[in-house]
Amino acid sequence: MISLRGVAVHNLKQIDLDLPLGKLIVFCGRSGSGKSSLVLDTIYAEGQRRYIETFSPAVRRYLEKIEKPAAERLEGIPPAVAVTAAAGKSESTVGDQTELTDYLALLFARSGHVFCPKCSRPVTADSPQTISETLKQIIETKTKIQIAFSPPPEENAAEFAVVWKEQGFLRGLSNGVPFRLDEPLPPHFDQDNLLLIADRLTRESAEEERIIESLETAMKYGGGKCTVLTDQTAYLFSQSLSCEYCDIYVPPLTAKIFDTDWKKTIHLSPDPHSPVLDDLLNKTAAELILFFDAFFDTINSTGSFPADEIRSRLRFLQDAGLEHLTLNRPLSTLSSGEQRRVALASVLGSCLAEMLYVLDEPTLGLHPSAAEKVLKSILQLRDRGNTVIAVEHNEQILRSADYIVEFGPGAGDDGGQIVFQGTVEELLNDTKSLTAKYLRNE
Repeated sequence: MISLRGVAVHNLKQIDLDLPLGKLIVFCGRSGSGKSSLVLDTIYAEGQRRYIETFSPAVRRYLEKIEKPAAERLEGIPPAVAVTAAAGKSESTVGDQTELTDYLALLFARSGHVFCPKCSRPVTADSPQTISETLKQIIETKTKIQIAFSPPPEENAAEFAVVWKEQGFLRGLSNGVPFRLDEPLPPHFDQDNLLLIADRLTRESAEEERIIESLETAMKYGGGKCTVLTDQTAYLFSQSLSCEYCDIYVPPLTAKIFDTDWKKTIHLSPDPHSPVLDDLLNKTAAELILFFDAFFDTINSTGSFPADEIRSRLRFLQDAGLEHLTLNRPLSTLSSGEQRRVALASVLGSCLAEMLYVLDEPTLGLHPSAAEKVLKSILQLRDRGNTVIAVEHNEQILRSADYIVEFGPGAGDDGGQIVFQGTVEELLNDTKSLTAKYLRNE
C-alpha cells in the first residue's frame, strides 16, 4: 500500500491518503484543485528521487537532483514511470518514442546475420567446433587437408625458425612454397606471406577430437584465425566477425552498431534477401504485426526478450488506431492526438510488472473509440500486477477505476483537499461530488 501523510506540496493541505497497490486509481477534480500536485509532484517525484538515490555518488552527480516533496511521510511507492506530455523531441520518430527502434536493434544484435559489404559472403564468427563440422564435409571429397595459421613475424628469419621449432612446428609455406624449420630456410622465405602447418590430415586420420585440437592450436597461435588448405583451395576462418577474403572486420553485434553504416549489411535471417533494420523501420505497424507474427513463430520466441516487447508495443499502436504509421515517421508530422497515443505506447506497451505507472490525462483529445482502446491497454497493464494512477476525467476511465480520489472543492487556495475517495459504486452514491453528478448525468 502507498501511504502518504501530511503532504503539503503547492496548495495541498496536509493530505493523508492510503492507496492500494495493483489497482487502477483515478484522480479527478477541478483544474487547479491539487490532483497533479499529489500525483506528479509528490508520488511520482518521490518514486524518481528514491530510484536515483540507488545510484552511486559518481553517477548521481550527473543527474538532476530531485528535492524531497513536502510531506511528513511517504511510504510504499514502487519504481515509477510517467507519461506527462504527448510528444518527445521534435526530431524523434514513432520508433524512437515507442522504443521499438531500440528493441528492433537489439533483436538484430541477437539474431542478425552479417554479410560482407564487398563480396556478399556470410560473415560469421567461427569456433573449432563449427569449423570441424565444415571440415568433415570437405574431407569427404579431398584426399588430404592441412590446418595452418599465420604466425607473428620475428626480427630475423633465423630467430623465427628457432622460436617456432621449439613450439613443435616443423612445416610451413612461404608464398605457397613448402619449407621445413629443421632445414635451412629457402631463399624465397617471406615472413609477410607465411603459413605454419599445425596438422596434416587424411580422410582416414580426420577424427573429430584431433581436428578440434589442431584447430584450437592453430587459432591460439594465429591470433584467433586459421587457414585450411586443400590441393586447390584455401578456406579462411576467424573467431571474430570478419571477412578474411576482403580483410573487413565487423565489430561484435550490439545494439550500438546500428548507429553506424554496418547496419546495412546485417540481415534478420541467413537469407541475404531478408530485411535489414531500415527495411523494418519503413514499414507500418500493421505490416510489422503481420511480418513478426510469421517470423517469431518460426523461431519459437514466445515468452522471450525482446520479442514480447516488440509484439506488445506494436499491438498497442494497433489498438490505439495508429497501425497506419511507419516507425520512421517524425513525431512533428503527427496530429496532437496521434502524438499523445504514440507517447503512451512506450508505457502501455511495456511488459514490466510491479511498477507504478503515472498517466496524465491519457485520453485527452481522443475519439471515444480510440479512448476505449487506450483503456483496454491500461487495464492490461494493471492486470500484469502494476499500479496505475491516472489523472483523468474520461467517463470510460472513471467507470473502470478500482479506486477514485477527487480533489476540490475549488481551485488554487480553495482546493487542495480530498472531497471523495473510494470505489465507483461509492462515488455514484455521493451527494457532494461534482464527478458523481457528471457520471449520473445531473
